[in-house]
Amino acid sequence: MIILDKTVILETRQREPDPNVIAFLDDLDPTTTYTTAITVTEIMRGIGLLPPGNHRKELENTANTLLQEAFAGRILPFNVEAARFIAVDAVRNEHPRLAVSFADRLVAAIAKSNNGATIATRDVPRFEALGAQVVRPWK
Repeated sequence: MIILDKTVILETRQREPDPNVIAFLDDLDPTTTYTTAITVTEIMRGIGLLPPGNHRKELENTANTLLQEAFAGRILPFNVEAARFIAVDAVRNEHPRLAVSFADRLVAAIAKSNNGATIATRDVPRFEALGAQVVRPWK
C-alpha cells in the first residue's frame, strides 16, 4: 500500500510536473494507492485560502473530481488505531530540530496504523523522523 501525500498529488497539477513523479505514479497499482482524509483537508484548505474567482472554482472542481474518482473508496481516515500511534510518537519522539507539522504527524500515524504503509512524499526527513516508511518519487 502506498499513501500519496499532498506534495505528490499537487505535483500532478503543475504546468510541467516532474517526469519522475509521473513515471512513479504510472507504475503504481491504483487499487493499492491511497491518500488520507488529512491530505484532503490540506488540499481543500489551500484552495479555500485562494481569493474567490474562476481559478479557485476550477481548482475546487478539479480537486473534487480527483478525490471522488481517482481515490474513490481509498481515502484513509484518522481512526482510533492512528490515534494510538500518534500518542505513542508524541511521548517517544519529539523532534525539536525538525519542524514536523501536526498534519504530517497525522498522516504518519495513519500510515503506521495501516500495516506500515509507505508514504510517497517530497518531505522524506519529516516522515522518517516519525518512523514512517517513505519513498520520494523525485529523483
